[in-house]
Amino acid sequence: MALAFIPYFARYPYETYVAPRETRASLAHLSASELSDFAIDLRETLIRLDNLWRMSFPYVMVLHQAPTDRAYPGFHFHIEIHPPLRKPGLLKYLAGPEIGGGNFLNDTAPEEKAAELQAVSSVHYTNGGEGRRDEAAAR
Repeated sequence: MALAFIPYFARYPYETYVAPRETRASLAHLSASELSDFAIDLRETLIRLDNLWRMSFPYVMVLHQAPTDRAYPGFHFHIEIHPPLRKPGLLKYLAGPEIGGGNFLNDTAPEEKAAELQAVSSVHYTNGGEGRRDEAAAR
């Protein structure tokens, strides 16, 4: 199985990591069943982001794999999803602390954002899945 989570150090409100439960150095090191589970969890995570506001949620996806110059047995492959939206139509703009100092400011609690994503359907809204129930809070 894989797991998806919003880390306590998230730079964006809905920044999400997807990782296999077992330590694997790269995508190529996953077994067939691990790869299948990972793909299912990644897909469901992306669907939940879309379902949050019933729109195609923009994001940057980053794959972190071990370097290939030698063995890195402790490296844990993972994917990071960096969505720039704070609310529908409201981007998180990077300012001086983020750009100049590399210090990201995020005024949201990861537990709250994770609960929001868990509350929406893993069936895409275009296929009948449900989005947020409290549409007013999304505005």
